Amino acid sequence: MAEAEEHLRAMIAAGVDAAIVQDVGICRLIRQLSPDFPIHASTQMTITSAAGVEFARQLGCHLVVLARECSIKEIERIQAAQAGANHQSSTTSHQFPLEVFVHGALCVAYSGQCLTSEALGGRSANRGECAQAAACPTI
Repeated sequence: MAEAEEHLRAMIAAGVDAAIVQDVGICRLIRQLSPDFPIHASTQMTITSAAGVEFARQLGCHLVVLARECSIKEIERIQAAQAGANHQSSTTSHQFPLEVFVHGALCVAYSGQCLTSEALGGRSANRGECAQAAACPTI
């Protein structure tokens, strides 16, 4: 965590636009270091519901990239739930920003949380080098 804090302090000082984050602990650490540094909840948080979006908001996230598995109907339900919550609350004046992937491979892992490509093929999906399951060597 000390090394993560060091990197985060450097990012904040450098004026980075935002951090795309998967880990809840890192979100909390960012909030301790800076009350307003923009946090974007990564698709790797696997947020698939309005409750997940609300949890991300409570963590201090400014934007949520929904899980890639969400269907259009699920995304519509999440947006509708937000609109209903905003209508009932006098403190929330705008829709919480949501993003989704509109193209790219879906694999056996949820929201790109695959470690198979890196473990078996030496290529990290988190660095844009996913080998896809078909290209991974067999055990």
